[in-house]
Amino acid sequence: MKKITLIAVFLLSAITYAQIVPPTFSWSNKSDYLIDGEYVFKPGDVINYTIDYTLGSTDGVADTKWFALFSFQSKAYDAAADAATGNDWVTVDGAGPSYADPSGSITIPALQDLSSAETKSYRILVYLAYYKGGDTSMQVFGGAGASDNQLISIKSQAEVDLLSIEDFENSPSIGAYPNPTNGVVNFGQESEVYAVFDVTGRLVSSQKGGKSIDLTTLQSGIYSVKTDFGIIQVIKN
Repeated sequence: MKKITLIAVFLLSAITYAQIVPPTFSWSNKSDYLIDGEYVFKPGDVINYTIDYTLGSTDGVADTKWFALFSFQSKAYDAAADAATGNDWVTVDGAGPSYADPSGSITIPALQDLSSAETKSYRILVYLAYYKGGDTSMQVFGGAGASDNQLISIKSQAEVDLLSIEDFENSPSIGAYPNPTNGVVNFGQESEVYAVFDVTGRLVSSQKGGKSIDLTTLQSGIYSVKTDFGIIQVIKN
């Protein structure tokens, strides 16, 4: 009986020693840049980002943060290169990487090759680098639960404007009241995210959830509000 008890204690100790609690990590305001189901940017756009994270532990010892990275990257559509290297993403000159925590900004460079007309794909690479169990010799760069590799689109201002017009023309007729408004606008349906664009197609506000949004802080003018159920034009007094 004593022998069995000792074996059980040993196994329990081994399980406890091997326990790893993974970190959590996210680019938390990513939805601010969502247009028509895509994360869209234009050359020259400034991305103001916020990063949320929690650190885990290794073998019962708390992990410690090293740094958080935010980087704009590109790669050509080249299957042969992908097969040869396994990863041909390249950080674009002038756009990072930025090492900031918990928030910062990065500018999409106004380079000629940053266009939807080019045969390239783009992504925002965000990750948390940390030390396992606080041991500086055990560095971890992202990984499951600690990385956010978001594919994005690069479009010109004209493309964004056209997208907004087409969406508005094809959107269903949905009530928004009062319209014109001095601030709060109510809708007949609930949307998870409301994205508000000015007449130039620039995102000026993003709000989450419910059946209403508050435009009090915006200047007087005409705005297009993108919802889960279509785009609605709203006049702010």
